[in-house]
Amino acid sequence: FEKYGGFREDLEVAEDYELWLRVTSENQVSYLDEPLTVKRAGDWDQLSEKYGQIEIFRIKALKGLLDSGFFSEGQRTAAAEVLRQKCRIYASGCRKRGREEEAGFYENLAFR
Repeated sequence: FEKYGGFREDLEVAEDYELWLRVTSENQVSYLDEPLTVKRAGDWDQLSEKYGQIEIFRIKALKGLLDSGFFSEGQRTAAAEVLRQKCRIYASGCRKRGREEEAGFYENLAFR
């Protein structure tokens, strides 16, 4: 946790996602089909509920790492593609809800 600088304090939501991007960029991970932890949720207000969705924060986290040059070249290509997909999906949701200007911003970001 300390090696990777902990959580980004400017990310109110998805700070764990951003940390895992940094950790997994340098370390192999695997899937274990065995529960090792118990996750508790719903016993208290969660920040992600404040916004109704968290994808915008994942976009911000991923874009921040890409903009900072954090990833290796191969990782950068893969991360940019994930960012494009997330931006397109988010833009589609914005359009569906009549938020045309916001949709255009994220479609442009996906294009860049």
